[in-house]
Amino acid sequence: MNFYNYMMKNYLNTDTPGGCLAEDMHEDKEKFPRNNGVKYAGWHRYIRSYLTENEACDNCLEVFEKCWEEYEIEERKKRGMPTRIRS
Repeated sequence: MNFYNYMMKNYLNTDTPGGCLAEDMHEDKEKFPRNNGVKYAGWHRYIRSYLTENEACDNCLEVFEKCWEEYEIEERKKRGMPTRIRS
């Protein structure tokens, strides 16, 4: 599952900071980057750069970091990979 779909499945229409990010992503669904999984570090940087270039506020970037960490752990578990994430 890519990060966009993870956010739609787990956060869209929830009254949480992640829900707010998911709503923004949904509104930008035509342009928001879609990763294909596995290459976590590269896609993390790419999506974070996309958010920054589109003037995401600091709080939004903090929420992204938290949601990305959850996403990465879940995806690594599905693939039987170690759940240790980048430092």
